[in-house]
Amino acid sequence: MKTTVRRRRHLLHAALALALVMVLTGRTAEARIIKIEITDKESPALGGKTFGDVGAYEKLRGKA
Repeated sequence: MKTTVRRRRHLLHAALALALVMVLTGRTAEARIIKIEITDKESPALGGKTFGDVGAYEKLRGKA
């Protein structure tokens, strides 16, 4: 058996074991966004096209 296949199999077994432990102990991982940084803003977006009562859209780029 090739080494890379063995490594993948070991990683899969480790991930399954960790998932099983988390399920049995009731522990879960939580992730929360604590900051949003806007780096670019295009207004109006889509060539200024409007959408009924909503109006024109803005296109925002950033990091969460």
